[in-house]
Amino acid sequence: MVLTEEAPATPAADASVETRTKFAKWTKANKMAILIMRRSISEEVRGSITESENAKTFIEAIAENFQGSKKAEIGTLMSKLTDLKYNGEGCIRTHILNMVDIGNKLKALKVTVDEAMMVHFALNSLPSVYRHLKTTYIAQKETWTVADLIGICVQEEQSIRIDNAKEHVNLVQDFKGKPKEGYKSKYADKKQKRMKLPKGQVQ
Repeated sequence: MVLTEEAPATPAADASVETRTKFAKWTKANKMAILIMRRSISEEVRGSITESENAKTFIEAIAENFQGSKKAEIGTLMSKLTDLKYNGEGCIRTHILNMVDIGNKLKALKVTVDEAMMVHFALNSLPSVYRHLKTTYIAQKETWTVADLIGICVQEEQSIRIDNAKEHVNLVQDFKGKPKEGYKSKYADKKQKRMKLPKGQVQ
């Protein structure tokens, strides 16, 4: 009643019993509604809401504050979704699932983030070593689901790590198998000089 109807005017001294009774019921219900609302919100939130002794006005202030907080939260989540990048550390599956979690939070706030959009966001978050995946996705007619993308990215991540490991091994082997020319020449000259020294003389 107090949340849908305007506050009745204070009855005059000569008002009828029915009018005074109705006003008394409204006043009691109004106080109870305000008390319940104040107890149901945290002190931090309560401090940002304009106080009112009218339950209808008070709940409207709460709704206005909620809308402001909602817009701020949507902005924060959208920034996270667009700025989040995968740097190769950790697991790519976890990275994409974290993005999906942000998308689900946006959906709860009535922001539409469908699966196709999520796949695009996830692909754009990947480093340049995954660029051929982006090219492949754009070139083909079919669209991937998030599950498809995770499976493809996990396989690609494993291939990249195997290739990087092979390159590292080859680099180490090349370094050990090919000593520097200056070092080799210096060692050979020193050995040759020792062979020419008289017996018992050490350089």
